[in-house]
Amino acid sequence: MKNIYLFLAVLFTLGSCGSQYNKNKNHAQSDFCTQERELQEQFEDRSGELIYLEEKEKYAIRYHIPQTIDAVNNYVLCEKPDGIEVNDKLVFSGKSYLFLEAEDFNSRLGGHEMYFFKGTSIHKAD
Repeated sequence: MKNIYLFLAVLFTLGSCGSQYNKNKNHAQSDFCTQERELQEQFEDRSGELIYLEEKEKYAIRYHIPQTIDAVNNYVLCEKPDGIEVNDKLVFSGKSYLFLEAEDFNSRLGGHEMYFFKGTSIHKAD
């Protein structure tokens, strides 16, 4: 009988740890989306594609800067846009913001910049 109680206690403890992890993850997501950041620029009708940044567990829009060979801006999104899948070609408008140094969103590659993005319009390209 003691073994059953011990098993149930361990099971209950493991279950509550998982829900606390999810609460912390949701809170971190909320903080990420509402964090105050410095405005970098505002723009309209840029062409890009939706990507997924696995190491950050975030979606972003990759924008190849015109008249460059490999310069890219990645605009990190708060959440994945509805009806759009990874690698879909997009047209997007909105504002980009500089990440805080503590957020560790600095690109590891030269010519690749990372910005937080608040979109006014994101839709599939025709």
